[in-house]
Amino acid sequence: MPTNHTPNYQLSQWSRDDRILMDDFNADNAKIDEALGTLAKTTAAHAALLPRLGNCAISAGTYIGNGDNNPIVRTFPGRPLFLYVQDGVTPLAIQAVRGMTTAYTIMGADYRYSLVWGDRSVSWTYGAGALGYSLNVKERPYFYVILLAMDE
Repeated sequence: MPTNHTPNYQLSQWSRDDRILMDDFNADNAKIDEALGTLAKTTAAHAALLPRLGNCAISAGTYIGNGDNNPIVRTFPGRPLFLYVQDGVTPLAIQAVRGMTTAYTIMGADYRYSLVWGDRSVSWTYGAGALGYSLNVKERPYFYVILLAMDE
């Protein structure tokens, strides 16, 4: 019989005068096997969840304006959470967080854009006024960055 035991799993710790028995080894191996089995299950469960918790994917792209005031619609491989659109020629840009139905330019002007958020898409339309502020001027480049949810 062992004189001492480890603090965490109570594994046998023998001193020179202890009698070593096969039953002690088997009991220790059963404790180790149980602990490693529990650890493996917990690690696998965490590994499966970790990539999807609190993370997001970044998607970026461009489009060329076509000159009309129809909605610009973009579809993504995940649920969009945050949108940033930048005019490639001027400092005109918008940014919005999922759920917002209206976005304003970050130039400080009162230019309004209507937003529609879908499961895998987002669209924006300029509210009114000069087409130059529409984020869709004919043959002008536009750039966007979107954050996508990864918790699905």
